[in-house]
Amino acid sequence: MLKKVIQLFVFVFMVVQLIANIDLRNQFDKAIDSKSIAESLKQTLQQKSNLTALELGYLGATKMLLAKHYFNPFNKLEIFNEGRTDLDNALKKDKNNAELVFLRYSCAKNAPHFLNYYQNIATDKQFLENAVTSMTDSDLKNRIQLFLKK
Repeated sequence: MLKKVIQLFVFVFMVVQLIANIDLRNQFDKAIDSKSIAESLKQTLQQKSNLTALELGYLGATKMLLAKHYFNPFNKLEIFNEGRTDLDNALKKDKNNAELVFLRYSCAKNAPHFLNYYQNIATDKQFLENAVTSMTDSDLKNRIQLFLKK
């Protein structure tokens, strides 16, 4: 009986975590076209204590995304580099997390070449192509496959 209760608890925790991840992904997708949503997502993540590696990665990616909305080139570079550091630190914590690799890959593919953020594009793409075949998170799998087709 105790084993079944533990299994149920683990299952419920996994479902709740998946829903939270999908919500984070959806917020990030909306932030791509909206400075106000990007600022809101950044603030929400910055206010959390003890960010998970994934949350830190989204914070970094959101900061890099915000750079496109800034007018001053120095501010653009500053926020982009802050985001880059956050995303790199998230990947140091969880280097085999396909979602974090996907964030880095998508940011690198969309960053201007002069920002010098393209070094991992080929290895990230290969990692994602390999990871997607065994992925159980169908939402993430679909997002990665759509992006790779672009």
